[in-house]
Amino acid sequence: MIAAVCVKQVPMLIDLSFDQAAGRLLREGVRLQSNPFDNIATMTAVAALSQVTDAEIVAVSMGPPQSEAVVRHAMGLGAGRGILVCDPVLAGSDTLATARVLAAAVRRLGATLVVLGRQSIDAETGQTGAMVAGLLGWPVVSAVRGLEVSANLVRAERETDDGRQAVEVPLPAVVTVAESAGSERWPSREDRERAGVAPLEVWNAASLGLDAAEVGSAGSPTSVGVVRMVMSTRRRIMLDGDAAAMVASLCIALSQAPPQVRIAAGSRRVRRRMNGAAVWAVVEVGAGGVRRVSQELVGAAAELADQLGGQAVAVALSAEATEDVAQAGAWGADAAIAVPAAGGSRGDPAVHAAALGALIADRVPAAVLLPSTTWGREVAGMVCAQLNLGLTGDAIGFEVERGRIVALKPAFGGALLAPIASSTVPVVATVRSGALDVPELIGGTTCPVEVVSVQLPHARVIETSFTADGSATDLTWASTVFCAGMGLGEAGIPMLESCAQQAGASVAATRRVCEAGWLPRRLQVGLTGHSIAPQLYVAAGVRGAFEHLTGVRRAVIVVAINSDPQAPIFEACDYGLVGDVRTLLPMLAERLAHACSEEQPQIVSTLPAYATEETS
Repeated sequence: MIAAVCVKQVPMLIDLSFDQAAGRLLREGVRLQSNPFDNIATMTAVAALSQVTDAEIVAVSMGPPQSEAVVRHAMGLGAGRGILVCDPVLAGSDTLATARVLAAAVRRLGATLVVLGRQSIDAETGQTGAMVAGLLGWPVVSAVRGLEVSANLVRAERETDDGRQAVEVPLPAVVTVAESAGSERWPSREDRERAGVAPLEVWNAASLGLDAAEVGSAGSPTSVGVVRMVMSTRRRIMLDGDAAAMVASLCIALSQAPPQVRIAAGSRRVRRRMNGAAVWAVVEVGAGGVRRVSQELVGAAAELADQLGGQAVAVALSAEATEDVAQAGAWGADAAIAVPAAGGSRGDPAVHAAALGALIADRVPAAVLLPSTTWGREVAGMVCAQLNLGLTGDAIGFEVERGRIVALKPAFGGALLAPIASSTVPVVATVRSGALDVPELIGGTTCPVEVVSVQLPHARVIETSFTADGSATDLTWASTVFCAGMGLGEAGIPMLESCAQQAGASVAATRRVCEAGWLPRRLQVGLTGHSIAPQLYVAAGVRGAFEHLTGVRRAVIVVAINSDPQAPIFEACDYGLVGDVRTLLPMLAERLAHACSEEQPQIVSTLPAYATEETS
């Protein structure tokens, strides 16, 4: 049995700088590293295959000659040999072109298992694994935190957006590994020495049977426009005085903030029957019903359809979504399409992808928007691989330029905003929950639903169990959030939870807090967690890394409490309090609880959370 572990070389984010005049990253002198998520994937694969007889793990990377370093790093972590796919024609490959190369390498290897990190820290798309699976015609299991492999079967525990799922799939299969699967480690000196002299092959595009037109810029359906640097426009007001004075000043400022009125697309839109190309929003239902992001997608589809002179159509690919899709009319949808025969929402994503692919091929909409959930990434990646469509992952907005839809995507921990254009139709994008406004409900409004039957493949994923976090608050709907950072300390977690309960706030956490096991992973906010848009976000002992701030980009007011006056969070907040969070947070919670005793206050700001500046 051969397992291919795909690894990627990425820049160290701390070394990056941005040329605003040229609109590009400056990579000169930037140190390179192995993608941390791929390192965890390699370790997970090594552990899972340790008991499989005659199993061989091969590290595979696509990149320039210096990418040999990340292949040998993976070999130091336990891969038996390495392959570097290196060819000048590969330069400029987007995720689909990259997936073509990796799939071709897997075929040449004769591998029956492919393991990748859930995403990379530079592109952050989380879609390459699903695309590889789509090209190979294999099942995919994403966001795996526990993996067992036998000679012909994969058993995995995976993270979903509202719980945990245990699945079994037959080999061959593709697996992407979540960061919660383990902690990254470095090879020992002996392992590095062994890896330094181990066999490593160099392949090119021709050796994989790939034509230059299929890879690189020529084979990439998506292209990046002029990159914009995300400029923080937070107020950055530092409050002075003792603890009581600072909290009093903060509460006065919050009470005096004028309401921010967000005009929702669905509340103003008049349903039209127009002849232009349609914009589709794929609806997903979770353990608690229709996901917030589904409503955001319908609202975005309605806005785009208005600009294009077409219709907004909600699409349901599961039996559960079919029951709820008619209500999409309340969020701006003109019509809905349902494929209930595609099965349950926790079934085989390849079946859902086949259903969506058949619909796209038959009707060719202008755009298809899917949620950036575990399920949405799987379905979008497989569909685009099978139909040779460009895909933008984790979009946070859209623009229409001369009749063409452009998706806006954050990159490098949210420090940059990249406009992504696609040369293929439809434009396909996944959208992060909390990135867009939720349309206001139009009471009693529904839309007509067309039930469609398409030819579907047999399911290959066998669901064994699903455990929902039934008591979990959906952070994407929270109006007030208290977030625990490492500066709070493990002993401070109960205090923060008590304060949140008193103030009627939801609890969130940074990635490091979740990795330490102080709070569950479902509460993580940031690049690899939730994106949220509360009216009030209180960062308690949060350092303020770019990756975390990406998740609170749309928070209306950010309050930072930290004992370190030099903490980066103070550069990205509206109000900062320097002091002991264990003293300040209970005082703030008490004041908020008093203000909320009769009615939830509208603590808002007229300032947008972030503004973006387009470079020339």
